[in-house]
Amino acid sequence: MAQINVGRLLGAELKLEPPAGVPVALDGRMLGPEWGLKAEGGGWVKFDGTDHGDDPFFPGPADIAWDLAALEVEMGRGFGAAALEAYCRLSGESRGGLEPRLRWHGVAYSAYRATFCRLAATQAGAPEAARFDAAAERYRQVCAARLKPGPSAGAGAGISSAPQPRRRAGEERS
Repeated sequence: MAQINVGRLLGAELKLEPPAGVPVALDGRMLGPEWGLKAEGGGWVKFDGTDHGDDPFFPGPADIAWDLAALEVEMGRGFGAAALEAYCRLSGESRGGLEPRLRWHGVAYSAYRATFCRLAATQAGAPEAARFDAAAERYRQVCAARLKPGPSAGAGAGISSAPQPRRRAGEERS
């Protein structure tokens, strides 16, 4: 689905191969309103950590890199980095081994959320449709930025052609 979503969002072919990771039961969705500060001992808690892992929108067990990349997409680099550091400390997995998996899953997650929000915008009335459209555009921009070659991207990785303007569902190509 990542290849299809990226193709439709950016008018480009995804050239990144999906990395191998150990499948685990994920949450699958890391939206900000689903998190809160713990009253005792500090730290964060996910309110609905068991709700999404095996619903019709998510693939069931998958690489933990999906949730870790999603945290950065949803909550920002600071929160994502702190979660990644905690994961590495507790699991014993190195950050270096996670980087290619995080990059791919960050692209896949942001592409998924963009297409999900686009669909939701076509099904919702105002003002929700406008909020879904804005969210879809934000996720599209995140996806495009994650595909640009850079220090953490690796040489030659990304997409095979320049991004194209986005289209809403049902719009024809010109």
